[in-house]
Amino acid sequence: VQTCALPIFSYLNSRVLEVVQATKLRWVILDLSGMDVIDDREFAELIKLRDKIKLMGATTILAGLKPHVIVALDTLGTDLSDIKSARDLDQALQLAGV
Repeated sequence: VQTCALPIFSYLNSRVLEVVQATKLRWVILDLSGMDVIDDREFAELIKLRDKIKLMGATTILAGLKPHVIVALDTLGTDLSDIKSARDLDQALQLAGV
């Protein structure tokens, strides 16, 4: 297995990192489609998680960000330029080559 898609609300940061280490994943897809609201603090935590996953040698894709969430993050001044994202889980899986 080289790709893992996780519903982010059901995992803690440490659990995600354990899965990455145990399975030697190359891709981690964080499915955010079930989140209607993400504030800047929560998004900052997602970015920290992405950075930790990167340190372990895997690439993170944020899937399913809703348009109003993206607009809200942009309004808050959140830097979105370095985010690998996908419209939905299917597109994320395609990006990961699955």
